[in-house]
Amino acid sequence: MRISNSRISCYRQHYPDPIDDETKQKRLANLTRGDYNGYLSQKTKIKIRDYLHNWIGSVNSHFAGRKQFLRKAGIEFVFVTLTLPATQNHEDWEIKRHALKPFLQQMERVHGWRNWLWVCEVQRNGNLHIHIVGDKRVDHRKLRDLWNGYMNRMGYIQDYRDAQNYTHRNGFYFRSDLRYKWSFQDQLEAYIKGKSENWSNPNSTDIKRIKHVKNLPAYLTKYIAKGNNSRPISGRLWGCSDRIRECTPITISLSSKLKVVFQQLSEEFGSELHCTEFNWTLWRFEQHTLRMNYPVLSEIWSNFTKHCIRLLYPTTLRTRFFENWSDHLHQGQLHFQPVYLNATT
Repeated sequence: MRISNSRISCYRQHYPDPIDDETKQKRLANLTRGDYNGYLSQKTKIKIRDYLHNWIGSVNSHFAGRKQFLRKAGIEFVFVTLTLPATQNHEDWEIKRHALKPFLQQMERVHGWRNWLWVCEVQRNGNLHIHIVGDKRVDHRKLRDLWNGYMNRMGYIQDYRDAQNYTHRNGFYFRSDLRYKWSFQDQLEAYIKGKSENWSNPNSTDIKRIKHVKNLPAYLTKYIAKGNNSRPISGRLWGCSDRIRECTPITISLSSKLKVVFQQLSEEFGSELHCTEFNWTLWRFEQHTLRMNYPVLSEIWSNFTKHCIRLLYPTTLRTRFFENWSDHLHQGQLHFQPVYLNATT
């Protein structure tokens, strides 16, 4: 049985016969089909989805009904978009090396991000832009100043200034092609503000608080991993913090009792079960039903979420708030070891 935050899978143990040389050569040849091509593959999208589920899903499920601890710890998931203020004149990998990498380092050291995940995408105009999921809210002005600082070093602020001065060389110019999204009054106010700042502070960033979304990991996966790029991207297509990579699913031996429990859960209303010759995968099950009616699976699944929390936030949540849980767990009970054996009772 393989357990993650979003699914439970059961695999049959299989001992294949020794393969011959011809089959081995075919398998080695198949390895070259996954060469880098500058686009997100379906397998990569699934990996991003699993990372988001194990990260955000573990936090939301583990602290369900106890949101005050997250607020006190300053953990609040935000969605950030970084764009280029002018036409791109660098390679994609150069922007990620000289702007994105130091940007993320500053977000960790100065602004308190503990975990993050980013994905690159190409806009309609051919420019690279980057979607990031972070775990702490930051003032939008500080965020913009930080990103524009790196854009200024790469020369994009000067390009933006030259373009705006040319567009408004005869005074304010109303862009009629944007009238449905950007009214005359809004364009005029933006012109006055930009003129007073000498066009040195373009609106190159966007930050949104993510609230009132029922299935937040699925929503973010659908948005940031679309992969509908008009051209290939050079360099890495996505990345995340090291702690998120450590939150991998756990595997235990499936006993006959656990198999019966698993089959009963798959028959519950709202659950979805996918069966093949070698495995069964269950997802979209109700967590409340799991806790109330299936304590065996609930305990294993709860231990997995606790393990993810201790990996993702080793000091912030553990030392300050684990001692104050409403169920009065004492400190000795929180030293979880990810070993799952004989979980049959």
